[in-house]
Amino acid sequence: MCNSSSSISSDVLVEELKMENNLLKRKIQVLQELLEFKMEKIRAENGNIKK
Repeated sequence: MCNSSSSISSDVLVEELKMENNLLKRKIQVLQELLEFKMEKIRAENGNIKK
C-alpha cells in the first residue's frame, strides 16, 4: 500500500475498519443468540431426563 495520499487512504482504512467492526458485532450477536437457543434446548432436555 502506498502512502502518497495518506489522508485519503487513512479515511478509507477507518471506513473499512468500521464496516468490519459492525460485521463482527453482528456475528457476535448471532452467535450469542445461537448459544442461548442451544442452552435452552439443553436445559429442556435435562428437565425431561430428571422427570
